[in-house]
Amino acid sequence: METGIDITDEAASYTLLAALFYVACIALMNVAAGLAVVHKRMTHKISLGHGDNHAVLRYSRLHGNLAENTSPVIGVLLGLGIVDAHFWWVHAVGASFLLGRIFHAYSFARTDVPLMPRQIGMVLTWTALIFGAFGLFFMTV
Repeated sequence: METGIDITDEAASYTLLAALFYVACIALMNVAAGLAVVHKRMTHKISLGHGDNHAVLRYSRLHGNLAENTSPVIGVLLGLGIVDAHFWWVHAVGASFLLGRIFHAYSFARTDVPLMPRQIGMVLTWTALIFGAFGLFFMTV
């Protein structure tokens, strides 16, 4: 398959492609969260901010929290791809982050769900960031 990435080491190209796969998934997740905020604002006829509406505030925070964690994990994923980390390392970080954000979003967007999925989501998110950061640290030192 032609990707446009000119890397002579085939394993390195798979590592970078795996990282880019997760970057694409994270980007789409951000778009979905943004659209959810827009939908809530339109439903409640709020053009800016949350208008003291609890549902709009929850969805805005859901999107904001995702955005706060997106940049560091994208940096870690791309770094792992650049240093030619083993592809399982990229998958561990990417899958943990995505699964964590799904758990977090499910719990955060609904008021009838217990707090546990949200906590699991944050633990998976931080695990991905910590695991990836330590991996980069030890691979580059």
